[in-house]
Amino acid sequence: MTLVELLVAMTVAAVITAATAMLFQTHLRLAMQQEETTLMQQELIAATNQIAEELRMCGYSPSNAPGFGFMHMPS
Repeated sequence: MTLVELLVAMTVAAVITAATAMLFQTHLRLAMQQEETTLMQQELIAATNQIAEELRMCGYSPSNAPGFGFMHMPS
């Protein structure tokens, strides 16, 4: 092999390595964004479920109070 062939092969290998590194970095950034989006959606679902449960239980007292456990507000 000549020195020119060796330099050309090294240049091609460097270009392929740089392209692979850029592709990996882009994929990593997109994966992190997707993970953040998924976490945000899970927290939103949990908050929505908690609000819905609190609205369903609004005014309910699980004690043995008259009126099937529902608190009566004074008029």
